[in-house]
Amino acid sequence: NFTFTTLPLQGLGSVEQPFVLQLTATTEMNTADGKLPLISGLSVDFTNATSVFENLQVTGDAKVLDGTEQILTITPQVSENRMSLALDENAMWEAGHNYEFKIQFACSHNGMIYNFETLPLSIESETGDEITLGEGSNENPYLIYTAKQLDKVRNHLNASMLQMRDIDLAGFTSEGCSDGCWNPIGGRNTYGNDYFKGSFNGNNHKISNMKIVGDLHYMGLFGCVRGSDTPAEISNIYLVDAYIEDNYSGFFDYSDADLNKYPSVGFLIGMIADNVNVSGCHVSGNMDFNGSGLCGGIIGIGSSMGGQSSVTDCHFDGNISLPETVPSENFAYCAGCIGFGINLSVSDCTTKGSITGNLGSVSGIVGFIGGAEFGQIRNCKASMDLRAIECPVMGFTWMAIAADLVNDISECNLSSGGSAIGFLSQSQLAFIQNCSVDCEYIIGGQGASGFTAYCESVVSDCHVKVSDKIQSISDYTGAYGFADQVYGNISNCSVEVGDIIATSSSAAGFVNDFDDYGAAYTVFNCFSIVNNITSCYGSAGFANENGSNIVSCYSIVNGTVESTAGAASPFINDSIYGQIAYCYSVFDSVVAA
Repeated sequence: NFTFTTLPLQGLGSVEQPFVLQLTATTEMNTADGKLPLISGLSVDFTNATSVFENLQVTGDAKVLDGTEQILTITPQVSENRMSLALDENAMWEAGHNYEFKIQFACSHNGMIYNFETLPLSIESETGDEITLGEGSNENPYLIYTAKQLDKVRNHLNASMLQMRDIDLAGFTSEGCSDGCWNPIGGRNTYGNDYFKGSFNGNNHKISNMKIVGDLHYMGLFGCVRGSDTPAEISNIYLVDAYIEDNYSGFFDYSDADLNKYPSVGFLIGMIADNVNVSGCHVSGNMDFNGSGLCGGIIGIGSSMGGQSSVTDCHFDGNISLPETVPSENFAYCAGCIGFGINLSVSDCTTKGSITGNLGSVSGIVGFIGGAEFGQIRNCKASMDLRAIECPVMGFTWMAIAADLVNDISECNLSSGGSAIGFLSQSQLAFIQNCSVDCEYIIGGQGASGFTAYCESVVSDCHVKVSDKIQSISDYTGAYGFADQVYGNISNCSVEVGDIIATSSSAAGFVNDFDDYGAAYTVFNCFSIVNNITSCYGSAGFANENGSNIVSCYSIVNGTVESTAGAASPFINDSIYGQIAYCYSVFDSVVAA
């Protein structure tokens, strides 16, 4: 209930200078249920303020003190000298906010119109620790306002959730944790039935300053999310300035086919499995990954053995630091988006930032993608700085098996004591189309290639641009503009590179070795443009060895093709089985030992 003072404090009753009344609340208002509790009973008594009113016109508004404004519709009901106000039943006041409430109304009396307004009344909208708003269904989800309520999601793993405002986890200690740390929701240490299987819509609100430190099996805002006949949904979350320190030291047997056993770390989700859709999420933060297993900037592992899963329109911008040394038995994957993916669809995702250190492999988007039924990466872009001490680094993904890669881009600069590959290291039975590499340099200690190292797939319309150089600096490993070994059909692909340098092995403008087992694959309409090609053991403008049919291809070397201890050719050094037709080379000079 509200009550006016008996007399106006000031004003003339005009529109410009209305009578100003004092408004006081006579009853404590608890709006923990998200709505004004007195929807039908809110009333204003102005018996002594004036006498009979006619044609009352009443409007009202509520203003959140942090600047957000919400307009409420107020319907007056006049009886004798008492005016009752009914708020719009759809009007929601967010729990946990302070509001200013002000009433404005006009009335006519004896032909004269008088305008009134009240001084603002501050109302605190309280909220509890428990989730009480909504029913948890898709049609009426539970409403999440606070850090405490977000923490309680773990008690409703099958429910639908809708985040209602930004949540700051700075200094917040989650249930089961200490020292201001977050306890992942669902699937914390095992792969039992405690995984999250409902839906959570972040509603484009932020969750900031999440901190996780420990050695949990699954680490992230959510530990493990698993669908069933009904997909689990994670969407529209802005996870900002997160921090994870992973110290998992358990044995990681990557030969084990049971992916549930893989320790997995991702800022958003440790693991998704079996019919999960993740969409519209944005993640930023820093990770110190000191253990073993799988880690990703968004998701650690995406497995869909029991139903297709998808990751769509998700974006990572952050930094992941890896240990300098990792025991060989703990070989693992790390990638900017997803560490490992089986039967997973990834589309319209981007990564920025850096991954540095040493692990089994480092990739810009996905560590591994495979699965004949549903494995694909489409319209994704990696723009990261990837540096490793001795493990392989790939601008996009380490391996693709029976998967589709379409319309994908890597803009990652690569440097490693191991191999450095512009797009993907290996592919088998994959379909790769309209993908590209566009970066400054690719430098590998144990081999460097502009696009791929080993290819047993169909590749078309893929392009490499490296403005500075592709270089291999260790013994017995070469440097190649597009690929080391190709056992498949290649068409409409190109290479444009500054210099290609192999300190202790061979170098080629396009490919080192086209299939030399007589399988008669075709290389059609491909070209390489390079400033200089230099090696100590075999240099070629296009390819060193050929066992395929090469048709309508060419190489341009603006400077020199040079080999200090082997053969050198402006086009191909050795053609074993295949045929060459309608091809040419342009070069300045060739120097061979």
